Amino acid sequence: QGVDGGACPPIVFSNQIFSSGHPRLTTDQPTTTHPVIDIEQDDQGELPMHWACARGAVGTCESLLREGVSPTIPTKTGWTPVHLAALNGRTELLSFLIARLHKTRGDTELRAALNAPLPENGRTPLHLAARNAQLGAIEVLANKGADPEAIDADGLRPADLTLNAGVRTLLGARTVGGGVGVGGKKVAAT
Repeated sequence: QGVDGGACPPIVFSNQIFSSGHPRLTTDQPTTTHPVIDIEQDDQGELPMHWACARGAVGTCESLLREGVSPTIPTKTGWTPVHLAALNGRTELLSFLIARLHKTRGDTELRAALNAPLPENGRTPLHLAARNAQLGAIEVLANKGADPEAIDADGLRPADLTLNAGVRTLLGARTVGGGVGVGGKKVAAT
């Protein structure tokens, strides 16, 4: 079985979603278990990993990580796979990336990745998820150590970027650090 229930293996799936002007992943023999890959960036420095994270393609990301692509690789403008998954509400992918970061890099680097500010505006993955009312992504990020009190370049916290009551409630119930909400309970999207 292929990626996301499809018939094609993950590495070939990457070829299919990155065509005509987008980052490309090519293989010498797409049917092999570990093909030789050639990764090309687009003019923004986006790689297939970034495109896969934006689209929630867990299988593709898993294949790319197995081939040595970093789970924290930034684009030229500073966007990481975690930023893109958070922005687009890719909860399953966020959980996968967080587990991978924790396993391979430990708590310190995991927290750094979850709280990495974008150079252009200082927004963290939690800011992006809040701005787009991605409740599932907010829950995953907050419970794994994303800082709900992080301030962007305009002095705004994630909860300040939305009028969505669900987002504001979810982030308002958070305490700083540790992924624990009011009364020692984890936050949960409803």
